[in-house]
This record gives sequence, structure tokens and C-alpha cells, in this order.
Amino acid sequence: SEGSASKRHAGGAGGSGGEEVKATIAKIRMRNFLAYEDVEVEPGPELNLIVGPNGSGKSTIVAAICMGLGGSIKIMDRSSEGGFVRRGQDHGSVEIWLNQKGGEMHIRRDISHSGSSTYHMNGKAKNKSDVTKFTRDNNIMLDNLCHFMPQEKVQTFSTTAGKPEEMLEQVQKAVCPEAMLKLHQDLKEEQKKGSTILSDHEAASKLLKEQKEKEAKLADEVERFEKLVELEEQLRLHNKKLPWIKRSIVKEKKVAAHKEHDEALKVLQEKQSELEAKAAVLKEKEAVEQKAKAAIGKYHSEAEKHTLQIVKIEDYDQELCGKEGDLNAALKDIDTKVKRQALNVQKKERECEELREKIAKAGPPPKDIEKKIRDAVDESKKVNEELNNVKAEMRTKDDECKQVQNELANLNKRLNSFRDPRQIKLQALGSSNATLPLKLVRQWLDDNRDKFDSTVYGPVSLELEVDDPLDGEMVAAAVKRHLNAFVVQSRKDFDRLHHLMEQDKELRKHSGNIEVIDSSHCPAWQPIKDNLQPLKAHGVEGYLIDRVRGPKPVMNALCELVQLQRALVGSQKVWDDCYSLVDKPELITKGNDNKKRHKICGSGCFVPGKGRVNITYSFYGTQQGNASQAPFFHNLRERVVPSVGANKTDIENKCKELEARLEKATNERDKIKIKDTELSRRKAQAVEKVQSLKEERTGAASYQAKLKVSEKMLEDEKKRDYAKDKDKLTKSRDNIINQRMTNVGQIVGLASKSFLARKDGLLSELRSMTILSEVQLVRDEVSALRAKWRDAKDAFDRCKRELDKLIVDWEEAKSKCEKPTPEEKEIFEHQITSDLDEIEQKILVLQDDTARLGVANNRLRELEQCRAQIKSLQEKVGDGADVMKMHKQKMQAMKDKWLDGENGEPGLRKMIETVDGAFSKMFLEMGNAGQVKLNEAKLPDGEDDFIHYSLEILVMFRNAEVGGGKMNPLNDKLQSGGERSVSIMLFLVALQQMTQCPFRVVDEINQGMDIHNEKWVFDYVVEHNCKRHKSQFFLITPKLQANLLQEMKDHITILCVFKGKHMLESGDWVKHGMLAPP
Repeated sequence: SEGSASKRHAGGAGGSGGEEVKATIAKIRMRNFLAYEDVEVEPGPELNLIVGPNGSGKSTIVAAICMGLGGSIKIMDRSSEGGFVRRGQDHGSVEIWLNQKGGEMHIRRDISHSGSSTYHMNGKAKNKSDVTKFTRDNNIMLDNLCHFMPQEKVQTFSTTAGKPEEMLEQVQKAVCPEAMLKLHQDLKEEQKKGSTILSDHEAASKLLKEQKEKEAKLADEVERFEKLVELEEQLRLHNKKLPWIKRSIVKEKKVAAHKEHDEALKVLQEKQSELEAKAAVLKEKEAVEQKAKAAIGKYHSEAEKHTLQIVKIEDYDQELCGKEGDLNAALKDIDTKVKRQALNVQKKERECEELREKIAKAGPPPKDIEKKIRDAVDESKKVNEELNNVKAEMRTKDDECKQVQNELANLNKRLNSFRDPRQIKLQALGSSNATLPLKLVRQWLDDNRDKFDSTVYGPVSLELEVDDPLDGEMVAAAVKRHLNAFVVQSRKDFDRLHHLMEQDKELRKHSGNIEVIDSSHCPAWQPIKDNLQPLKAHGVEGYLIDRVRGPKPVMNALCELVQLQRALVGSQKVWDDCYSLVDKPELITKGNDNKKRHKICGSGCFVPGKGRVNITYSFYGTQQGNASQAPFFHNLRERVVPSVGANKTDIENKCKELEARLEKATNERDKIKIKDTELSRRKAQAVEKVQSLKEERTGAASYQAKLKVSEKMLEDEKKRDYAKDKDKLTKSRDNIINQRMTNVGQIVGLASKSFLARKDGLLSELRSMTILSEVQLVRDEVSALRAKWRDAKDAFDRCKRELDKLIVDWEEAKSKCEKPTPEEKEIFEHQITSDLDEIEQKILVLQDDTARLGVANNRLRELEQCRAQIKSLQEKVGDGADVMKMHKQKMQAMKDKWLDGENGEPGLRKMIETVDGAFSKMFLEMGNAGQVKLNEAKLPDGEDDFIHYSLEILVMFRNAEVGGGKMNPLNDKLQSGGERSVSIMLFLVALQQMTQCPFRVVDEINQGMDIHNEKWVFDYVVEHNCKRHKSQFFLITPKLQANLLQEMKDHITILCVFKGKHMLESGDWVKHGMLAPP
């Protein structure tokens, strides 16, 4: 519309009515409702076709019917009631007039923009519940898609058709009496109630079974309890008699112990007297012995005193001897100086004489002397410069030779390592803090070999040899922690090694971490003689011990500790197939215990470069096999196979190259050395020539100066006098000689005194020997008597302890004895043994029998209660069976009434058959196939499952390929939109003859239909709804089919909805003129 607010009009065309159906809609008025400002609609009593272009407001009439009769906004897929109020207005309203037998009903619903609603019925204010009650009483079901299907719910109906249980409920609401729908609901409740009754019955039956089992168990326990009471009474009587038997035995032992105690005391007293008498004799003898020892000590002290004096004098004489030697050396030195002085005087006199002769012969210097000196100096400088260059070349060659020699020494050292792998491994031990103690112990053992009876080997990694590094890796993995162990060959060496390591300060810190193995306890290893053919077929190559060498004690120890002789070596095939080898029957054996064992077990199979494979079986149960793979730790390989770096051939070639370089450098250095020697000689000659020329230039003046110096030196030499020093030294030497003679005399005197003192001491010792032997004899006798006294004392103490213990046992036995009754006394004498061992054995047997019964208390009362409960449960189970039977009969009656009807009224089956007949007939006439099917669900036990009873709509169209030519359930996945629309519309038409509702609404169901199907559907709608006494029907469509009104025009009302600016008022329509053909 354009400009001011426009109006929309709906005019009715055609339609005469007969008898009015109960509560049919006579008029609808909408004010400010959605797009309508104010409009009235007057539908006919039978088929109403609401026609108009899309967007003209057809569906608004459907919304007005829903909202005017108190319908929920959810039916129209709206979120708020205020959304129905026309835009720009605060309020809107819907009024509906309905014709009913009791008169006209006028319902008005006012809707505010905020979303609240008020209701009026025939002008009186009412609640929504009043409107809802009116619609329910008149069987108006706006929430049932079979009655009221707005445009928004077409897709929902397709979904509902895909839910058969829900479809059955909707159809029953649409076509069945309320009593039939209630009957279905009651059947569902009764089914649930029946499940509860069955559960209770089963629970009671189960409890009855449990109580019967409990009764049997309790009966057994009661019987065992009665047996237990009997055994406990026997045990009580035996335990009561036992203390009396023990008391009698203790009494006999106590009497014997008293007697033994008295005899031991008597012996002890006798030994005490003998010991005291002999001790007095010993004391007298020891006093005499002490006097003799004092005299001997006195003589020895005196001799020792003289000896000390002699030693002191000898020390002093030794000091004088040293001084005498120093004086003799000084005198000898003076004699040497005197001789040297004479020679020096003669030499200086000759020098002075030669200088005087030169002075006499000397003349004036030559005229060209200066030039000769300069030439000689230049020559000297030139030679010196050449000599410096040669010396620099010499130093360079020396450095080169030293460098080559160092490199060659290092390479030779590495080359030697190929010949001594043991030394390399020993050096490798020192490269890590973890293995350094092993190197220290090995070096200490090498330095102390003489302290052990036999060779000490170790660590084990140092003793083992292999040819291939991969073999070394496998051996290291097999030996593991024992690589660090040391091996001795006897228990004596084992103890000695530990003792010596504890004494060494450096090794003591590591002794706790060093493993020592005594191979004397390890038998000589023997090769395994098993047949390897089955294993070789799966990749096993042999035994690992064949690839390693070592000392016999070391190999014996490893075979004993890690079973090295059993370790296998295999190829990559073993590693790849290890899990499949578990169940190979040819590799499985059984031992004496009938337990399965695999041939690759224990030490396992080692695969070079990979790891260890082991296959084991669990010891219990079914002995499940298990294979495992353990990769190698490559850092252990070098412990057995040392890494020597570069290839041996490369090192040898490098050595040859360096030797050639060294020889060449040495030859060049020798040539330079010859040149250096020659230049040094020339330099000395040049220097001597320069000096000679300089002296020739100075002439007599130079000789005069030298002569003056020589004469002065001659005079100084003659002034030196060594005679006084010699006399002084000679006098000191004589004094020392005299003192030494005096010392000799003193030593002789003291030695004589010491000799006499020692002589007297020896004589005293000889005299005291008799006394000492007597004292020793008496001391031995005292020792013997003391030993006998101790034995007697021990015997007495032992008797006393035994007696004290028996007294305590006697008192304890007395306290445990209970006075028996006459009846018990009779049983003690005639039925129970008096032998202690027999009664104790009998008590043990009774205790075992009592414990074996395992009954804690009497459960007779509990047994009686259990039997009473069993009786009650049996009655309950019997009653439950009767209740179940009655319930089944009741449900069967309800089922028959619901499905088959009664008193001439049709049941659900008949109604569904009627709907199915109409539905399938219409589909057949269209050239398709359709069926409405009631699915009577069953439970697993064959009983009816009323909760899951369902209704299915099955269709098949001529052009349908889904399902392979068979009918398929109607849903939104198997059929197209047009096919679903046809199916739904024909289903609603089929329901028409069964429906109990006053009117039905279908909004634009023909969307998606082709022209052919749409024509068929409209024909069926007209045919089934243009009849007397049918429900009022509203069909909303955007277009009108041709020739629709030729036969049924008196039963059809066409409501045309148009939208535009220049619309006619309803009263201005000329209906017959507008609808008549031209």
C-alpha cells in the first residue's frame, strides 16, 4: 500500500449451508492484528478456500483463529504475544463468533504490545483457562497437527510422521473418543505397573532363593557350633588338668635341684679354701721375687748410666774429629796458595820482561793504519751480520724439527694403541669420574702384585676381548654391571684385597663401590649342547660366548653370574619376528614341573646393532607368552672395544710423511750448522785482527800502560804472607788432638765400670732364676685352683638359677591349678592321660579341630528367624503370581476394548483400517501406493508394549527409487517436499470422515506439488469436505484450481484476500457478477 494506512478485505463467495456443525466459526474480526487494521472474515460452514497472492495476509487469518481461541504463541512459532500487534499500535484484538447448539459464542482476546492478553466470552471478562476449557469441551485441538496445521508446522508434521509413537497419539486425539485415548494412557500406566509387579515378584523370588541358601548355611553352622561346644568342653578339661601335671613335674625337679644346689655349694666352699691357702704362699714368693728384681734393676741402671756417659763423650769426640778435619783442610789450602803465589810471581815477571822488550822494539805506527782498522771493522761487521742470519735460520730449522718430532711422537703413541687395546681401555677408565676409581684400583693392584697368592683380574671390561665392535656391544649388554667387577681366585685373596683397600687412604673412599667376585666358588663353564637347528631356521646364529675371549677365572664367574654361555646371537630376522616366535611349537619345551619354557629365554638372544630379545611365559594360569625388546646402550660398547680414532693405515702413512720431513729438515739444519761454524771462525779472526791493528796504532804508549799494570800486580802478589795463618791453624789442630786423647781415657774408664755393673746384674739374674721358677710354679697352681673355683662357682650359680626358676615355676603352677569338682576328678583319673606330652598333644589336636570348625557363636536363633522369613516369602511369591495373573487378565480386557471396541463401538484397529482404506484408495487412484499401518509392539517376553505402539504412514510414488520399489515410511529424508505435501494432505483428507473436531485448518499444504498432484489433492479435498455434516475446513492456497466449483459450488466458500490501495468495501462487491463467466 502507499500513503495512508490501507485496509485489507476478505469477501466470501458461494456457499449455502445445511445444518451447522457444533462450534463452527461464523465470523472473525481482526483489529490492529499483524498487517490488518480492521477487517472481518465470514467463513462458510463446510469447505473454505482462502485464496490470495503470497504476502497478502492469508496466514494472518490462521494466526487470528489460533490466538482468538486461546492458542499458544508456540503453535505459530512466535516468541512474544506482543509480536502480533500491528506495528505502531499499542493494542490489538481478535474476535471470533462460533455457532453451537446452545447458541452463539463470542470470544474476544485483547493483546497489548508488551505481550499481555485479556479475554472476554459473550462480553464477560474471563481467564485464559476458561477459553481453554471451552475449546477442550468442544474438541478444538489447536496443538494437534491433524486438526490445526499452520504454514510453519508443515515441516513439523513431516517430522512427527517420522515418529510413529507420537503420530499414533496425535491421530487418536484427532479421530478417537476421549475414552479411547484415555484407555491407551491407562494401558501404558498398567504396563508400567505390571513391570513393577514383575520386578517385585522377581525380587521376592530371588530373596527367597537367597534365604534358602542362607538357611542351609546356617543349619550347617549350628551343627558345627554344637560340635564346637563339645570340643571346647574337652579342651577345658584337658587345660584344667594340665597345670596339675606340670605342678607334679616341677615339684620333682625342685627337690632334685635343692639337692644339686647343696652339693655345688659344698664343692665351692672347698675350692675357696684351697685357693686362699695357695694365694698366701704366692704372696710370700712374689715378695722375694720383687727384691731380686729391684737388685737386678739397680745394676742395670748403673750400667746404663755409664753407657750414656760414653755415648756423650763419643759424640763430643766426633765433633772434635770434624773440627780436626776442617783444620787439616785449611792447612792444605794454605800450602796450595803458597805454591800458586810462587807461580803467579814468575808469570808476572815474564809478562813485565816481554813488555819491556816490546817497548824497546816499538816504532811509530804506519801511515795507513786507520784505513786498515776501518776495513777490518767493516769486515767484522759483515761477517757478524751473516752469522746472525745463519743463526736465525738455525733457530727456524730447530723449531721445525721439534714440531715434526712432537707430531711424530703423538702419532707413534696412537699407532701403539692398536697393538695394546688393554692400555687404551685403562686410559679410558680415567676419563670419567664414574670409572676413575676402577683405574686407581687397577694401578694399585699392578704395584702390589706380590701381596696376593694369585693374579687378580679386573675390571672385567679390561679383561674381555672381541674382534668386532658390535660383538663388544652385545657382550657389554649381557654382562651389564659386572663390567666394573674385580675377580680373585681364592677366599684368602678376597679378604686380603678388602683389608688392603681399607688400609689405603685413597682407595678407602671407593672401597664400598667396588665389586669383588671370588671365582673359586664358580665351577668351570661348559658349552651348551642344545640342538640349535630349530633356532637357526628363525635367524639364530650361535652363542655369544664364542665371540668373546678372556681369562678362565673371569669367564667362569660371568657364566655363573649372568649365564653368559646361554646367551644367543641372532640376525635382524629375530628382531623383526620376535612377537611371532612366542607361539612357535618347535621352540617351546616343558621342564620337570610341566611348565612351558621358550628356547629364547633367560639370557635372551642378542641382535647386533639392535638389542636384546627375550621370550618368557607366566608361571601361573594359562602361562601366557610375552616377547620383549631392549635396545642397546651404545655408551657401554667402548668399555669392551676401545675407540682408537683414525684408521691405522692413515696413521702409518702420516708417520712416513713426517719422518721424510724430519730427515729433510735435519739435513738442512746440518748444512746451516757447518756454515755457522765457518762464520764463527771468521768472526774470531776479524776481531783478533782489529785488536792487533789497534795495538799497532797506539805503539809504545800502549805497552807502557800494560807494563805499569803488570808491575803493580807483581808487587801486590809478593806482599802476601801465609806463614802466620799456617802457624795459627797448626796450634788449634794440636789442641784438638790432645783433647781427643783425654776423651779416649775417659771412655776406657767408663767402659770398665759399665762392664762390672753388667756383670753383677747378670750374676743377680742367675741367682733369681730359681726364685722365679718357684714363683711361676706357685702362680700356675693358683691359676689352676682359680679355674676350678670358677667352674665350681659357675656350677653353683647354674644350680641356684635353676632352683630359683623352679621355685617361680612352682608358685606359678600352684596359682594355675584349679580345684576340680568330683565329676571332673573322676574324668581326670579315668578318661584323661597323666602323661605331659600326650596331654599337650591332645590339647593341640583339640585346638586345631576347634579352629577348623570356624564358628564364632551360636546362630540357632538366626536360623529360626531365617526359616520364618522363608515361610513369609513363599506366601508372598504365591500371592505375587496371583496378582500378576489378574493384572494380565485386566490388561487383556483393556487391550481388547481399546483395539477391538465393545457394544458395537469400533476399536482402534477398525478406525485405522477405515483411515487406511481411504488413504490407500486415494493413492491408488493417483497411480501411487500408500498405507496407514498400526504397529503393535511387543516386549522380549512376547507381551504387548503399549508404550511403543505406533502409527506409520507408508508411501511409494511411481518415480520413487528409494527403497527399491517398496513403500517407505513418510519422513523428511526419503521423500521430496511435494511428495510429503501430497501424502500429508491425503492423510488429513482420510482423517476427515473420522474426525470429531468442529473445524480443521491447513495452510498452503500444496507448496512443492506439481500441477497433476495439486489437481488430484484439490479434487479429494472438495469431494470429502463438500458434504453435509462434515467438519468445517479451512484450506489456504495462493491459487484456485480451474473447474473447481462446477459440481460442489454450494458447499464451498471462497475467501479472496487482496492487498492494494484502491480496494472495494465488502458491501460494494457484486458477487454473482464477478464470479459469472463472461
